[in-house]
Amino acid sequence: MRAVRYKKHGAVGGEVRGYGSLTRMLFDVPDLHMSLLTLKRIPPLHVLNEVLGSGVSDAGMSGGCRWPPYQITEDEYAELVEDLLSLPGADLSVDAELQSCRNLKDWDYKLWRKYGKEYRKARGLD
Repeated sequence: MRAVRYKKHGAVGGEVRGYGSLTRMLFDVPDLHMSLLTLKRIPPLHVLNEVLGSGVSDAGMSGGCRWPPYQITEDEYAELVEDLLSLPGADLSVDAELQSCRNLKDWDYKLWRKYGKEYRKARGLD
């Protein structure tokens, strides 16, 4: 698996350099954090490459990450998905229906539309 270098910015400033697997980095990227940790879904390759190709994911005062922009191949994506699916306790999955989302914005919208109500109900938020 590809090893990556990135900088993680704290919620109120400061910077931590990160180095490790792409799997590790994805959990620090604000644009992917909610889909991975909250809704437990892995984005499709083209959505992931949109995020990775930007080189930055900024959540304003909540922090963010910065890295040299790059893309991953289909083989790297398959390896990444295998790694993500095997993480103990993560309970991640790929939603085949959402593979056709056009971009990150479309992915987020359709993901929350499909799983958001279930998430809110499970936590007593509805």
